Amino acid sequence: MSKLPHHIKKAAQDPSLGITVRIGKGGLSESILEELSSQLDARNLVKIKINRGIFSKPDKALAIKMICEKCNAILVEAKGNVLIVYRP
Repeated sequence: MSKLPHHIKKAAQDPSLGITVRIGKGGLSESILEELSSQLDARNLVKIKINRGIFSKPDKALAIKMICEKCNAILVEAKGNVLIVYRP
């Protein structure tokens, strides 16, 4: 994992950072990835919530990897069903 700037780590821990992308029963669709990519273009740091029961643990890890690869992003933090990604 590449080294993240300190201000990004600090911003990711800020409780006021709201969830702007929610992955629901439709799963990780192309439209979700497009929306995520456009949000990363706009603000570089996006908080994502994966609804419970959508993915098993191994599938969730694969989904996170796919998000990072498709959107050219870096995983900053993943806790439970919430993850924060950053695009430099």
